[in-house]
Amino acid sequence: MRLPLEYREAIFLRYYENYSIRDVARACGCGEDAAAQRLSRGRAKLRVLLKEAGYDEEGL
Repeated sequence: MRLPLEYREAIFLRYYENYSIRDVARACGCGEDAAAQRLSRGRAKLRVLLKEAGYDEEGL
């Protein structure tokens, strides 16, 4: 929940609802490149948040 909405929404749709990049873009009202960028940036931010919480990449 600490991720900004645009990243949280894209990640939820892609990984929890199994939407394609094209479908994520449509749902978010952006282009496919922007949706892919949101996913990439969201994953990077999530990685930092998880590391701060004590999770490492091997433990995920």
